[in-house]
Order: sequence, then C-alpha cells, then structure tokens
Amino acid sequence: MAVFKRSTNMRHIANRKPTVVVADDHRATVAIVSKLVSRDFEVLASVNDGIQALQAVEELHPDLVVLDVGMPGIDGFETARRIRQRALPTRIVFLTIAEDSDYAQTASELGGCYVVKRRMHSDLLTAAAEALAGRLFLSPI
Repeated sequence: MAVFKRSTNMRHIANRKPTVVVADDHRATVAIVSKLVSRDFEVLASVNDGIQALQAVEELHPDLVVLDVGMPGIDGFETARRIRQRALPTRIVFLTIAEDSDYAQTASELGGCYVVKRRMHSDLLTAAAEALAGRLFLSPI
C-alpha cells in the first residue's frame, strides 16, 4: 500500500530538507530506510512496488528516490528508466541485496548510486548526498 503525504511545512525553500520517496517491497526495509534518512530528508512517500514509486515521483517531485532493485511489477531499474524517460530531475539511489558488479554497472549507467543492503547503515546517507550532488557512489562489492 502506498503512503503518500504532502508536507504542510512552509519553510522557505532554501532552508528545507531535501525530499525523498522510499520504495522497497519489504515493509521492514522501508521502515529502516525511512528512519535512516529522516534526520536529513523529509520522507514524502513510502511505497512497495515500482509502479507506486513512479507515481509518487511523478506526483510529489522528490529530490531523491531510494529504489529497491528487486520489486514486483516493475523493478527498480525499470522504474529508473521510466523516470529518466519522463525527464524527471529526481536523483536515484538503488538499494539491493545483490552484491553484483553487473547491477552496479546498470545502476551507474542509469545515473544512480548503488547501495547493497548489508551496508545500508554505513553507505545510504553517503550515497544520498553524492546523488544529490550529481556524483556516483557504489557500495564496495
């Protein structure tokens, strides 16, 4: 189930936290990722599949989306391709259990950062900052 929320905070745009949509088919992972990023980001939506992630990005225009690679429906890579096809400016961080150099290559080709789940506590915020700066970050494999 998608959880979309709109911010009621009217802070000046220069002082606002960057915004993020979190997408993973495991609710526990969504909760962990949301908690990890909530200090530095405003979480606009938490969703459980690629279709919902694409809808949330199109509707909410977050600065960043964290996409699980292995989601049902459309996976994280296909979701990213569709975000790029629509020329949406949202930056992307891929999150995956797969420690795979081909996955890392695909992530970088799509302009996204790559974080393996076993390293998300140490790498996710770094990857998010690098993505927002327009740089790549790849978790060591």
